[in-house]
Amino acid sequence: MTQTVQAAGLEVAARVVTGFITAFIASRPAPASSTICVITQGERNREGMPQPVQSAGFSCVTISAQANPGDQGGANHFATMHRAKGVGV
Repeated sequence: MTQTVQAAGLEVAARVVTGFITAFIASRPAPASSTICVITQGERNREGMPQPVQSAGFSCVTISAQANPGDQGGANHFATMHRAKGVGV
């Protein structure tokens, strides 16, 4: 499932992501462990997005040139489009 959202600022985007994760988890039978990848526009957003989502109680990891945690089930991954597509890996 893919959902594209244009949000006015990082705070609004984090609320949208948190709401999406909450709804996605609620729609799955328990115990559900899924990996969600959030593609951000630019490195600054990729670095800023996980903190508010973690504050909402969700596990988050960042995929970057320095850190590629692989598939961590139950964690929400944050990456830029280039990293998600494997460009420059």
